[in-house]
Amino acid sequence: MVAAARLVDSDGVPVTLVRRFDRTLDGKRFMYVSAATLLGVEASESQEHVYTEIVDALRMHGAAAQADIEELWRRMASTSIRFRIAHAN
Repeated sequence: MVAAARLVDSDGVPVTLVRRFDRTLDGKRFMYVSAATLLGVEASESQEHVYTEIVDALRMHGAAAQADIEELWRRMASTSIRFRIAHAN
């Protein structure tokens, strides 16, 4: 499921509001790890990584690898679309 999101105008600047993904409807936390943690790297590391590395790590360590890979794809596509809309002018 892609997080609920909407684009709003904030003083003439487009801003994307995204519903938190790490909480259930009753406010309890979902357990998750960041992509950096999954890859075993520091988030501040200057070396670049690619999404296929995340896919490989999900295949090796994920409890629901295929579903997680499909979710990753949806989030990448959604982020790309929102970025293009926000920067269309």
